[in-house]
Amino acid sequence: MARLALALDPATEDRLLADIVEHGHTVVARLVGWRDVVDSLDVLAPDVVLVGAARATLAAELLAACDERGIRLIALAAGDADRAHAAQIGLHEVLDRSAGWPEIEALVSGGVQVPSRLGDVKPGTRRTSEVIAVWGPAGAPGRTTIAVNLAAEIAAAGHSVALVDADPYGGAIAPALGLLDEAPGFASACRLAGGDALDRAELQRIAQRYSAPRASFDVFTGLV
Repeated sequence: MARLALALDPATEDRLLADIVEHGHTVVARLVGWRDVVDSLDVLAPDVVLVGAARATLAAELLAACDERGIRLIALAAGDADRAHAAQIGLHEVLDRSAGWPEIEALVSGGVQVPSRLGDVKPGTRRTSEVIAVWGPAGAPGRTTIAVNLAAEIAAAGHSVALVDADPYGGAIAPALGLLDEAPGFASACRLAGGDALDRAELQRIAQRYSAPRASFDVFTGLV
């Protein structure tokens, strides 16, 4: 069961508390704003942070802090403005504020049950990104299937994931996920890197976002 930190409006918190406890979860804190949540992450060590999607309780700094620690962040939106704000900072795990707990539970408990922190990470230690390469012989041995499922399961565990199709003989990630591939993202990244122009903003621009009920992750499609 999960340890939850909450930063919701009082009415929503009161509505959800009984369901949270009934499902066996533990509320480690009821906080006010996103700064309070960020400041408390290392002390509280929650598995999931559940916040309102308004600017007072959701910010890019909070998303980055949760990603850094492998903590799942879920936001509840009161309307279109909240949803637009969440999308702008890159958070896709967003539900309506009126959502019932079963719908929220699917995100809280969805995915493979793995530790929220991979490896022995001490509080306050910044983790660098990790790369998993899926390699094998030609002849459809299952590389695409393994790569897609690894990306989905790691994303479902609450981590930020970028799936890169670097196969030089023909990319298969885009058709497997049903993504349009008019301009391969991996090729664009290579060109930008060659011109010393590859930065976070450009990566976000050329990435395609794959969304599914259990997980969302970025995809850099390959050469066809």
